[in-house]
Amino acid sequence: MLADLFLLFMALAGVTTASANALFEAGRYRDAAFAYLELLRNAPRDSELLHKEGLCFLRLGAPKQAAPFFQREVEVSPMNVEAMRLLAETAEATGMFAEAHDALEKLTELAPADPDNFVHLGRLLYRNGYYSGAAAVFGKVLARNSESLAPAVKNECEVLRAIALEQGGNPAAAGRLIPALLNRPQNKANLDLLLAHVHVLYEQGEYENALGQVDATLQIRDANATAHFWKARVLQQMARYDAATIEAERSVALEPGSPAPHNLLVRLYSRTGRAKDAAREAEWLRTHENAAEGGH
Repeated sequence: MLADLFLLFMALAGVTTASANALFEAGRYRDAAFAYLELLRNAPRDSELLHKEGLCFLRLGAPKQAAPFFQREVEVSPMNVEAMRLLAETAEATGMFAEAHDALEKLTELAPADPDNFVHLGRLLYRNGYYSGAAAVFGKVLARNSESLAPAVKNECEVLRAIALEQGGNPAAAGRLIPALLNRPQNKANLDLLLAHVHVLYEQGEYENALGQVDATLQIRDANATAHFWKARVLQQMARYDAATIEAERSVALEPGSPAPHNLLVRLYSRTGRAKDAAREAEWLRTHENAAEGGH
C-alpha cells in the first residue's frame, strides 16, 4: 500500500534522475528503488538506471532482487565490467551458479590482466564441487600472477588448488604440493588440507603415515565426521577391523545422513560376523537411495 502511494506520488511529482540520485545519496535506498523503478518504466534499457536499481537492492540486503537488474544492464552494455562483476556477485549469493559462472568467465575475457576475476572463478568452481576446473583456474592464475597476488590470496589459491587436485582425482599431483603447504604456519590447522593429505597417503599405501595424519587432524577437531571416516578406512586397510568399526560408527553418529560411513559399516560388520548389523546398514542405504531417487 505504502509502495503504491509512493509510486503515485513520484509519478505526480514528476520524478527525475536527479531526485532519484538524491534519495540514493541520502541512503534512502527503498525510496530510491521506487524512484528508479518509476523512471525505468519509460526507459527500460537505461543502463545507469538499471545499475542504480540493482545497487539499491544490494544496499537493502536483497541480492536476489538485485540480480535481474544487473542481468539486464549486462544485456544492454555487454562490455561493462562493473555490471558483470556485480551480476556475478549477486548470482553467486543467491545460488545461481550458471549465471555466476558465465559472468565470471566473461570477466576473465573482458579483463584478462585482473587476477581477481580468475580467483573468484576458481573459488566458485571449488565451492560447487567442480574440482578439476577449479584446479585449472588456480593453476593459471598462479602461473600468470604469482608475484602480484597478496600473500594471503596466493596461499589460498595454492591450498585450494592442492585440495581440488586431490578431490578431482589427481592425488599424485596433490601429494607433490601438500607437504610444503602444511609446513606453513597459517595452514597447519586447515582441516580440508589435512584430510586431503590423509587421502593422498591412503592412495599411496602409506597407511601408518595416513593414520598419524588423521590422528593429528582429530586433535584439532575431534567432532569431524570425515576424519573419523578416513581413520576407519585406514584402519580397515591395516586389518584392524574392530578399531575401524568404532571409527565408522563415530562418523555415522556425527553425520547420520552421509551414506559413505554406512556403506563402510556394511563391509566391516560383514567382515567381523555381525550379520544383523550389516543387514541394518544395508537397509538404511536402500532407504536412503530410494528417498534420493524419489526426490528427483
